Amino acid sequence: MTQFEEREVDRLLVAVAACRDQADELRLCFAKRLLDMCLLEIAMMGNALPRESELSPAETLNALLSTKLRLTWIRDNKAVITS
Repeated sequence: MTQFEEREVDRLLVAVAACRDQADELRLCFAKRLLDMCLLEIAMMGNALPRESELSPAETLNALLSTKLRLTWIRDNKAVITS
């Protein structure tokens, strides 16, 4: 993945996470679950995991946790993502 693509994935990650948090605040459970699935797909893409194949629970969890850590780092450092 190029640096440009990484920045774009980071932008998408921040936007989807913000929408997920808003859905949670508004108690929109179904919307929150859909956005969780979007975050998982972003995690898989960001970790170069194939979407078509069966992933072990450990691979899926690892991808999601590393993406959540990345999101936390971006938010805590108030990273500016420029294109």
